[in-house]
Amino acid sequence: MVLIHDLNKKMQQDILNGMFGDTLPSIRLLAQKYNVGTSTMKLSLKRLKEDGFLTGHQGKCIHVNPLATGNHFFKKNIVLFIKLHRLQQMLYARVIESLRSTFETNGANIHLINSIQQLKSCDFEVDIIIATETKGEELQFITENFPAEKIIQLNGYGQNYTNVGTDNFLAGYESVKYLHEGKKHKYIGILSMYLDYAVSFNKFRRDGANEYCRQHPDVKLYEVDAENFDSVDAAIENLFSQNQNITAIFATMDTLAFSVYSYAAKKKIAIPSQLALLGFDNLSYCKFTIPPLTTYEEDSNSITEALLKLTKNKLMEDMNIEQLIFPPVLINRESI
Repeated sequence: MVLIHDLNKKMQQDILNGMFGDTLPSIRLLAQKYNVGTSTMKLSLKRLKEDGFLTGHQGKCIHVNPLATGNHFFKKNIVLFIKLHRLQQMLYARVIESLRSTFETNGANIHLINSIQQLKSCDFEVDIIIATETKGEELQFITENFPAEKIIQLNGYGQNYTNVGTDNFLAGYESVKYLHEGKKHKYIGILSMYLDYAVSFNKFRRDGANEYCRQHPDVKLYEVDAENFDSVDAAIENLFSQNQNITAIFATMDTLAFSVYSYAAKKKIAIPSQLALLGFDNLSYCKFTIPPLTTYEEDSNSITEALLKLTKNKLMEDMNIEQLIFPPVLINRESI
């Protein structure tokens, strides 16, 4: 059985490399070429037909599937490891659409998997795994069970693996810069959550904001961290208790910014005339708030193009480790 497996792998690679034309040589000639017996070759051809590499029948012409010829993506298994709630984000919806249109049309298989249990139960060989915002035990399992060259981290961190995603430190820096230099605010609040996570984009964004303020001492930054969404109102109260003259808030997630709208309505604070509000993520309902939320979003075009290129390269057995990090894009609406 090991011989059959190795023979199949060799013949698959030869088909992908375009070694054969439309029609395979006879079983006898193939057996001679690969130095195996004819019975072994017959079994191998049967497996290759079951896997979609060949068409036709033994005893007649056996044809190479034209989709497989010269196609290194054919029958490759690409796993996108992603939590279901992230599918609402524009970037990840774009990534899935692009992966499917690029690779599924070339005969590859795209698998959406959202748990380690699902990953453990895979009955196929994983050729590439794209781990989306993965950390903790899940990231540990992936890095321990897959070779580094098969892993792409999408919005992840770690120098030992290929990464593509957003520069969240720069996102925080640019957010406060925009509020200060672009809109002349000097007393700025920053509302965060999940700062205690081992890898926290909110923390990176807050660190970037603090770095801007370190370089510009005339800006005063006031910080609060909400423990959960039920405690956001109390966190905002804490923010204003530090300085009643805060005129702008940077919420490190749009979902936190929506809570600021609610708080402002209860306290009769007008947005943006009394309080400017800036979010991050550009969730679909940002344009429907009153006023529509000014926010940053990830550069989905650049990130998706880079991810597709990295995936293609790795399927072509490129072993390089790359770090491709992109600045966010400002979506200017009416809340500032």
